[in-house]
Amino acid sequence: MREAGASQASSPNFLDSPLLAVPEVYWDFCTSTVMTMQRMRGTPVSRVQELRRRAWTFRSSRASVEIFFTQVFRDGFFHADMHPGNILVNARWRYVALDFGIMGTLTEVDKTSISRRTSSVFFRRDYGPRGAGATSRRAGCRPIREWTSSKARFAPCASRSSTGR
Repeated sequence: MREAGASQASSPNFLDSPLLAVPEVYWDFCTSTVMTMQRMRGTPVSRVQELRRRAWTFRSSRASVEIFFTQVFRDGFFHADMHPGNILVNARWRYVALDFGIMGTLTEVDKTSISRRTSSVFFRRDYGPRGAGATSRRAGCRPIREWTSSKARFAPCASRSSTGR
């Protein structure tokens, strides 16, 4: 029921969006163990060759970043499990989000903090001791320094519960 509620809560945020489609939940057919929603058709984003044959472009990839930033900074409510199994591309080149079981929420303070760190790193390229990297180190994160192929390896923050704080 939480997943159905999260899906329904996300839907109005992208109702008229040319970028993202969210399946409608059919509440009359949901129970505590079954969620019934609109059938969504599309190509999984993991099928890159198939999408390229259909002329998927960098613009389409850019849309995914726009969707995520919109969820984080505008809505403060975001899909926190966006992996290839949960994302389709439909015939109209809209992304289709599936599986709303893991969602994140951010307060205005969170959004402001993330915005400041993001702008320091991406726009001012401030990686120095006073930039976003320093903020991350104070929060218990290790800097991201390892790059393999084209992917960054994420060095997670230390759990606050493991330190007893």
